[in-house]
Amino acid sequence: MENWNETADPIISQLVSVLLKSCRDSNQRAQGLIAECIGELGAVDPGRLELLTNNPKEERAKFHSSIEDDNFAVGLINEVVKAFLAAPESRMQDCAAYALQELLKIYHISKPSDDDKTSGKLWTRFPEHVQQILVPLLSSKYIVNKKSDFSQLTKPIYCSNEKTRKFQDWANIWTSYLSSKVKNEKAHEVFQACGALIKHVVSLALYILPYVVLQVVVGGTQEEIVEISEEIKEVLNQTRKTDNKNRPISNSHHLSAQTVFSVLDYLVKWKRFQAQKAPVSYPGKGKPGYLTDPQYVAVTGFLEMIPQNLLADACHACKAYTRALMHLEHFLTSKGQNLQDHLDFMQKLYGDMDEPDGVYGVASIRQAQPTVMEEILAHESLGHHHDSQACYEKAIQSEADDVTYHQGLLKSLLEIGQETQALLHATGAISERPDWSSQLSSYMVEAAWKLGDWQKLETFLESNKSTQSWPVGIGKILIGAKNKREEQFVEQLRVVRCEQIGPLSAASMESGSYLRGYEYIVRLHMLNEIEESCRCLLGIRNTENESERTSTAEQLLRQWETRFQTVQCSFRTQEPLLALRRTLFTLVQRLTNLDLDQEIGRWWLSSARIARK
Repeated sequence: MENWNETADPIISQLVSVLLKSCRDSNQRAQGLIAECIGELGAVDPGRLELLTNNPKEERAKFHSSIEDDNFAVGLINEVVKAFLAAPESRMQDCAAYALQELLKIYHISKPSDDDKTSGKLWTRFPEHVQQILVPLLSSKYIVNKKSDFSQLTKPIYCSNEKTRKFQDWANIWTSYLSSKVKNEKAHEVFQACGALIKHVVSLALYILPYVVLQVVVGGTQEEIVEISEEIKEVLNQTRKTDNKNRPISNSHHLSAQTVFSVLDYLVKWKRFQAQKAPVSYPGKGKPGYLTDPQYVAVTGFLEMIPQNLLADACHACKAYTRALMHLEHFLTSKGQNLQDHLDFMQKLYGDMDEPDGVYGVASIRQAQPTVMEEILAHESLGHHHDSQACYEKAIQSEADDVTYHQGLLKSLLEIGQETQALLHATGAISERPDWSSQLSSYMVEAAWKLGDWQKLETFLESNKSTQSWPVGIGKILIGAKNKREEQFVEQLRVVRCEQIGPLSAASMESGSYLRGYEYIVRLHMLNEIEESCRCLLGIRNTENESERTSTAEQLLRQWETRFQTVQCSFRTQEPLLALRRTLFTLVQRLTNLDLDQEIGRWWLSSARIARK
């Protein structure tokens, strides 16, 4: 990017699109490598990218309204071929071969012949290397001996036992179970052909799940339709419960909730497609025909079974704020809803979206006196942290037993660089309420590493080994670097990267995923800078020669300056990067003879500039 005010080079946009799509790979080793690549590219401002995932025309072209669609057949076979080529063991490859064999029969796909020129219509749409895989399967004789038995399956399936708490197992079981309920003969054959492979390849389960749900909704019994709605509501409730407890939402909940969102999105698109292909109706001619179509009515009725407020809560828990706002608006337009009763949640959403105008718009239509929390949201959205801190202190005095006010105050103090005060407040709160230790420890860890107080950092980490969060992960990485424990440093980097890729892989399932997952992309950017600086400047796997380190430092600074110019221009994005760089260079100065005060001072000035904007 030669001009930072212009769109990024198309190759950058293509790389980002491919990496986001690859996040869905269930292989942990692959996910780790993808996280490294994203961090290496950096957190490029979403406004500078022309992402393929944001192209509405491409989204429409990819939409398949039924399993009869030739495009669906080609897409499904290509997915199975990918699984065939990536199979790590012969059993999985046999399952993929069986699926391909059956799909070729069902869709009457064969090599073109002189006698029947229509037979090769779909065959020619496959690349040559895929055709070579398919040729032997035109005459193969694979069979499946064992059929799945779902008679003992507990419903709702999600989190009903230890196995179904894992996203991949839940997705595979639910898709297989629903496939057995499909009544349409051809659809049933297609899904059953993939049944053996679905148990091993979650990406295939996710590919066909929306089509399976559609088939059951339009052709299943009322009991089966209710079962699907209950399953979806269970996933959404579990996701919402996690958020209410102020704990980081697990990767499994993220992915499961996003799977549900994708299924519902497909059904909404299917309805839109049915309306678009219907004949144009004229005034006075009565209702359009599609509105009375039994399938359209069935899908509409099913979507109405999923509460919009529940969807909004679950989306908020997954940090899908734009989607949450959409569902909240749908909920508010339904009958009998009083807008005033839901202004708190709406204001919180606008605050999380960094939309101060939205926050103030909500405040202007509020009829009741604002609560302390609503005042805090208004102050924080405009960056008036001192005012929000005064409100937090007032709330703590009136509701001393509520830890969330302490957490809010600590977060605010850390955001404006008052680490010492944050540390004192957290220490005092824990001395009065030791049971809050696990809920406040991550703030103490963050304050310690930002201050460069390595002794306190080690003490906090040692006393809270079970706590897992982004600040704690950074603290463990920095301690590994400080002590030059290569194994600990590398392992902690791997663990923290994997923690970021989970939510990112969930976000990547939908259009606009880059913006929604930008927080995690910034974190991967930060992890890359930790790794680069520690390897170059602290001698981890590097030379001990000081002159070589100095030249490396100059190169590193030029690279960092370039990376910084490409990130989103906002305090929320830039300040954490600058704070981390100051911490890293303070650590380097402590452990080496390099004089880096000038750079540290320059980053303090940069923080002051962006804070004034």
